[in-house]
Parts: sequence; C-alpha cells; structure tokens
Amino acid sequence: MGDGLVLADDVLTAVAADVLSAWQRNHGTENGRAHTVVGPEEIVVVIEDAFSRGELALAAQQPDDPLFARYVQQLLQHVCTEQRARLAVATGRPVVSTGVTTDPAAGWAICFFKLGKR
Repeated sequence: MGDGLVLADDVLTAVAADVLSAWQRNHGTENGRAHTVVGPEEIVVVIEDAFSRGELALAAQQPDDPLFARYVQQLLQHVCTEQRARLAVATGRPVVSTGVTTDPAAGWAICFFKLGKR
C-alpha cells in the first residue's frame, strides 16, 4: 500500500470536531456537521450546513456577491490556519499548506490540509 496516510477513526473524528468547533467559534454560530476525507498526503475536512439561514438566503439572492464570498473565504482560511498546529500533533506530521473552498448557497465549507513527511 505504500507510505500513504493512515489514521485511526478516533483521530479523524477529533480532527473534524476541532475544525468544526473553530469554525463555529469564529463564525459565531452553532451550525454545521463535519467529517474528514483522507488522501495519501492530505486531510480534507468538510463542514456541511456551515451557514446560517440568513447567509443561505443572502447567497441565494446574491450568488455573485464578491464581498460575502471574500468574507467567507477569509474566515475559513483563518480557521484552517489556526488548526495547523493541532492537526500536526494529531497526525504526527507537519502541515505544509492549507487551502479552502466554500459554497454558501449549497451550505458547505471545506478545509484542505497538505501534510509533509515525518
């Protein structure tokens, strides 16, 4: 199978919970459910139902609003950056980069964590 990333389910659950908690704290809502997807050298945390009803309505009414999109992207990037050290401890590997993508109209936010070697 190679040297791909292998993590216990409890570690993956904790990573998802940590990212979700940081999102909720920084975003000021209790919305969301999070889960992880693991690749050979990366972890992806998907937050579903990440936005409030007001934000969902705004996204539906103004789908191309650059201000709202930029706000959401910057907030999520802050959350992912904030979680780098915790993820490094949980995985035993450094986080070498992060990335984010969101779709407020669909209600999801995603953090990508690229991991380095041990």
